Amino acid sequence: DLNNTEIIRLNSLHFEGVSSIDYVDDLILEGKLTGVMVLPCSLTLEEVEYPFSIEIEENLGNFEEIIKKNKNKLEILPILCENIVLEIPMKVLYACDILIN
Repeated sequence: DLNNTEIIRLNSLHFEGVSSIDYVDDLILEGKLTGVMVLPCSLTLEEVEYPFSIEIEENLGNFEEIIKKNKNKLEILPILCENIVLEIPMKVLYACDILIN
């Protein structure tokens, strides 16, 4: 959930990836998530654009159980949100159009 973070908004989100089944029938999601998070400057609270690129590799668990539970759908939004939250810098400073993190 991104509501409890300092992210003001997300722009230009793009995910490209594949899902596969490994040798023990686990469903694996691999891909790259890119975008821009808009965060408040730690000093001035001005909006700062913070571009990110995240390589994602998640083991989602047993393929058969996931398919039964999710009725043949794969919900990846929570996985993407979790990875975005992990990319939020501890401090963002905006100075003369230069992003310092």
